Amino acid sequence: MLTPAYRVTEVLSVPVLNLPLGTNLAVFQLLWAMLSGRLLTG
Repeated sequence: MLTPAYRVTEVLSVPVLNLPLGTNLAVFQLLWAMLSGRLLTG
């Protein structure tokens, strides 16, 4: 992974730290998909 990817991972991990196990992974994946643009139709 590149250094910017590590930083983005750190930033996205902050809001999901206090969520229940399993939910935090799903929310993290949703945030990553939104940030990367995977939810855009095109």
